[in-house]
Amino acid sequence: MEFVELVYALHEASCFGNISLKDLFHGLGQLTGCEVKNHYRLFWDIKNRVAEERTFFLNKLRKILSDKLVRMDSGGWR
Repeated sequence: MEFVELVYALHEASCFGNISLKDLFHGLGQLTGCEVKNHYRLFWDIKNRVAEERTFFLNKLRKILSDKLVRMDSGGWR
């Protein structure tokens, strides 16, 4: 489910240019070894999440990166 959330976000942000969602899933699936055959259904499950938790994985990634930057500002480079 996290992979689907990430790929949809990358597609919406046009991070890979003008590529179809199907081709993006195929390409990233081959690259990562994470094949998803029912991404439309999984995205529907994401859409039906409680509003505050719809992008749980993306929120988690944002927090992890933000925390790292704070640690780096404090002199911790790890």
